[in-house]
Amino acid sequence: MKSYENSKIPRLFQLMEEKNIKAAQITRDLKISSGNISGWKTGTGLPTNAVLRALANYLNTTPEYLIGETDEKRKTAGKPDGISNDEINALDDALDGLTAEELQLVRKYAEFLKQQRN
Repeated sequence: MKSYENSKIPRLFQLMEEKNIKAAQITRDLKISSGNISGWKTGTGLPTNAVLRALANYLNTTPEYLIGETDEKRKTAGKPDGISNDEINALDDALDGLTAEELQLVRKYAEFLKQQRN
């Protein structure tokens, strides 16, 4: 039996397992208390909408996926002009292999580039 079977958001813990992300890493990176994560795991609590969005962003998914409203794991934001679907898929596959910290750096760099263009 998985330790999160009673959770109301088991997909959070499934993704954490898949990406080898420990609760301690999330508490450190997102400043979420370990007690909250423990409550979510046992089903005695739920994250707020803002925290759920932060968790989804951190795990490169959507809040809707985490709470079971969709089976689409990845974000489905609009595709930038000039980029093929194959290139998008290759990028998604490359990002899947990154740690949460590396993904965070990539996102910060992308935001920096976006600000430089404006």
